[in-house]
Parts: sequence; C-alpha cells; structure tokens
Amino acid sequence: MLLEIDPNELRFSGPFNQEGTQLIKLRNVSENSVVFKVKTTAPKQYCVRPNSGKIAPNGVIEVQVLLQPLKEIPPGFKCKDKFLVQSGLILPPDASKPFNELWSSLEREQRSSLEERKIRVVFEENINEASSAAVTEQEQLSRFEESAPGPSSDSKLEGPQGTDNSSSLSVPARQEKPAGVPVYITFLLCLFSFLIAYFLF
Repeated sequence: MLLEIDPNELRFSGPFNQEGTQLIKLRNVSENSVVFKVKTTAPKQYCVRPNSGKIAPNGVIEVQVLLQPLKEIPPGFKCKDKFLVQSGLILPPDASKPFNELWSSLEREQRSSLEERKIRVVFEENINEASSAAVTEQEQLSRFEESAPGPSSDSKLEGPQGTDNSSSLSVPARQEKPAGVPVYITFLLCLFSFLIAYFLF
C-alpha cells in the first residue's frame, strides 16, 4: 500500500442548494515519493483541489472536494457518485521530474502497478434543518388555528341540552278549523220550512 486514505466515504449534508465541502486526507506510507490522481464519476458536479500531485515520503496532502449546488435532490437522498484515487511509486532517480511526465510514464509502462481506491459519496438529510422546518410548519398551523373564525352565534338556535330547535321554531303550528254543519241536515231543514209554508198558505 502506497497511500493511507481517509475517509472511506464522503458524507454531504444539506442544505443542498448551497456548496458543500469535504476533505480527503492522503498519507504517503512508503519510503519513496508517490504521485496521485483523483477522478470522479460526476466531474461537472464536483470540484477537486488538488486533483493530482506528488507526495513526499511520510508526507500528507489534504484534497478538498467541493459539491456544487444541486438543482434536484435524489429521491431518498440516494447518491451513486464515486471517487477514484490512483497512486504510483516514484523511484529516486525520477523524483525530480514534472508530474505530467511521471504520470504519463506510469500509465504507459507501469499501469498494472498503479494502486486504486474507490470512495463512495453519501447524501444525508440535515437533521437541524429538518427539525427547524417541522417547527416552522407547526407554528404556522398554530397561527392559522388561532386566526380561524369560531361558530356563528345566530346560525342555529339550540335548546337547553344542545338540541337543534330550529325546525320547531321555523314552522308555525297548524290550527284546527271548526267543524261545519253536515249538508244533509241543512237540506232537511230547508225542505221542512218549504212544507210548512205550503200548508199554511
């Protein structure tokens, strides 16, 4: 092993509409200089500084990884992005050569000797931000409930035990009409009066 790499994964927490930063620490654990290169599966989404260089024996370099603001957060905060750290050993006679020359030589002549290490990316929901959003939503709900109008006092008339008496108050009671004289009795009276008048005159 040429490099000791920390951490094993990069964890970014929200808000994701702002730039996020994480560090990768590279430690050369060999007795010779080492060249390295950092690659990613999403080069447009991340900025890596430095993304390549040389590390002296027992030396340490911190690589800054900048996550650009996201337009959309992946469903469930699932991220498929990965980083690849490649490293190669430099023998003393070549230690003074420029990086580009050394790397080209390694890829061309000693590609199989290059060590590779993958680092996965993890997106995490910001707990403080989520809690703050929940509190804000609860406050808005409380304000809405306080400002909502209560039931109208004259919408319905209720009885002593809360029963609705609006139907009995809105419809007047029916009044009974006095019963009339039967028709046949009237007819008999008229006939009787006619007969008396006929016999008398």
